Amino acid sequence: MKSTIFTTLAASLVLALTLGAASSEASLEAGAPARRHHVKAARALEKRSFKGKATFYHVATGNAGACGQMLSPDEHVVALNQPQFGDLNQQSSWCGKTITISNGIKQTTARVMDACPTSYGPDGQCSHGGLDMSTSLFQFFNPLGVGVFPITWWEGGSDDGDQKNSDDSGDDDAAAAAAAKKKKQQQQQQQEKEEEAKKEKASSASSASRASSISAHKASVSAAKASSISSEKHASKVSSAKAAKASKAAEKKKEEKEKEAKAKAAKIKAVNQEAQAHNIEAFANIMDRLDKMVNAALVGQ
Repeated sequence: MKSTIFTTLAASLVLALTLGAASSEASLEAGAPARRHHVKAARALEKRSFKGKATFYHVATGNAGACGQMLSPDEHVVALNQPQFGDLNQQSSWCGKTITISNGIKQTTARVMDACPTSYGPDGQCSHGGLDMSTSLFQFFNPLGVGVFPITWWEGGSDDGDQKNSDDSGDDDAAAAAAAKKKKQQQQQQQEKEEEAKKEKASSASSASRASSISAHKASVSAAKASSISSEKHASKVSSAKAAKASKAAEKKKEEKEKEAKAKAAKIKAVNQEAQAHNIEAFANIMDRLDKMVNAALVGQ
């Protein structure tokens, strides 16, 4: 009987020590006391949370958001999905409310200041539970290259388990200050990146404009050169045509002169031949007469 009681007490003691050690290890791994962890869990359960997808957009469009205010990319603001926002032509009851957003690793707060139509983005990213974030808010969780990631969010500020807790207000104040400093640094870095991107864009535009101007000048010079060459070729062609025409005319004139000279020579020759024949005939007549006269004289004797 005593042995059984002793065995039971020993087993209970070992079980209690084991549970205590496990609880301590869990608390150490979480980086906070067990009691504080349970308080956070209880508070989270009290809030109605929503699950959806987070995307980002450039809020500085030059137009006021659906809640009627101009927005800055440095602000932690979101555009609420249309199913929860309601009529896009009217301000929603969500306008201006603070919400807490978590991706399971990081958690922060933001204000609802705009609406995201359901048709926006692929795969219904602005469906129920979805939030379209300002770039600075999106970058608090992930780089912009991620594009979209799952989130859980609920109505309420950071005092509902974000960065402050009454159990350790001193540490949380320091953490909040560090987070604010880091956020400011990130904002400065983002602003520097945006300025650098603007400068690069302006430089690229200037280079493109200069290249376009040079290209246009080269094209103009080439066109002028081509036109000059074409004009020279045309002038040469015209000149050659004129020279050929003049040569042909001269040759024709020469042929006509030669033909005329030949005709004249032939005419002169014909005249000479005719005159020669006439002379021969006249001489023959004279000789015939002389002969008759001689014969008559001889007969008279």
